[in-house]
Amino acid sequence: MRQDWLKAICTEIVTRKNELGEDYLHKTLYFGGGTPSMLNAKEWRQIIETLEDNYHISNSAERTLEANPEDITLENCNLWLELGFNRLSIGVQSLNDKALRSSNRRHSAAEALTAIET
Repeated sequence: MRQDWLKAICTEIVTRKNELGEDYLHKTLYFGGGTPSMLNAKEWRQIIETLEDNYHISNSAERTLEANPEDITLENCNLWLELGFNRLSIGVQSLNDKALRSSNRRHSAAEALTAIET
């Protein structure tokens, strides 16, 4: 099922490549919603390569990734940097453990702070 989703995303990227005109220079890439930080290295590489093969993306483009604190590891940060991400939006909803539990967040305040430090 996950491979079907990935194939659909890449197909959508290719299908829509000329909607803004083939000379359009993209200055921003933003991956958010649905916890994109859960993707593994192979999945990220497939998406980024498909984008770079089909769109003119500025070398100085802002590349943002939304990530939940529990997905932020040194390994993931290094991968995201390698893929060109230069901005991270961390989903810290609160630094109050009681509030985090009541909103069904998977991380604690301490884990959120560790993610920010990482």
